[in-house]
Amino acid sequence: MPVLLRTDIQKNRAYLTLAGLVADEELRQGVDQYIAQLGTLRPGFTTVTDLSSCRPLSQTGVAEVRRAAQACVGRGIQATARVVQQTTVAMLQFQRVSREEGYTAFTVPSLMEAERLLDEEVRLSLGAHAQAAAALP
Repeated sequence: MPVLLRTDIQKNRAYLTLAGLVADEELRQGVDQYIAQLGTLRPGFTTVTDLSSCRPLSQTGVAEVRRAAQACVGRGIQATARVVQQTTVAMLQFQRVSREEGYTAFTVPSLMEAERLLDEEVRLSLGAHAQAAAALP
């Protein structure tokens, strides 16, 4: 299956894998399911998008990526990490959308690196919030 989804409630993280050539309708259904899964996460969630074997998307597919990105922003995404093996057209399509939607997107070579980077991003963010709260009168 070209679209695979899962969530980790404990880590407050969503995972999306796109593999091979993803048909527009298949991506639309996957994005619908992805958006539904976001409802199980708390604001400040992170995402991992594995594009390591994804082929370029059609214009309709890019519109679906934008719909998913807008849902992420609307639900309070903190950051995302994209797993890529090399610079691909699909990765550039995703990067453009996240930049336009205004959220942080890291590009990494492996799932393990994505996990490490996002865990560190959350840890740093929590530390900054704790420092700000301690400074309040």
